[in-house]
Amino acid sequence: PAPAVVRVANRPSAATSEAMRGSGPKYNDLMTAVLAKDPAAVNELLRLGRWVDKPDSRGRTPLMVATAQDDVPTAEALLRGGASPRPAVRVAEQRGNGEMAALLKRYTR
Repeated sequence: PAPAVVRVANRPSAATSEAMRGSGPKYNDLMTAVLAKDPAAVNELLRLGRWVDKPDSRGRTPLMVATAQDDVPTAEALLRGGASPRPAVRVAEQRGNGEMAALLKRYTR
C-alpha cells in the first residue's frame, strides 16, 4: 500500500497575524479613550476624524467626562482637537477644580 500523506493546515505566521489585527486605533470610540485617561489614544482618534463633541446617552461630551475625572492632559487634548469648552466649565466649577476651569476658560471663545 502507498504511504498515507498527512497534510498540515497552514497556520498564520506571526507577520500574517499582525497584519490581520491591523494597525487600527486602540479604542473604537473617543469616550472609551477618555474613560481610560489615554490622551495619546484621544489624539489618534481625533486625527482619524472622530467627532470631538459626540455626547453619550446621558448627554455628556468627552470633555465633560475628562473634566469630571480631573484629567487635565486628556481635557487639553480634546480642547486642542476642537472640543467646545462651555459645557465642561460648569462641571469644573461644580467640582471646585480651579485648574481645570482656568484651562477651559482659556479655550472659551
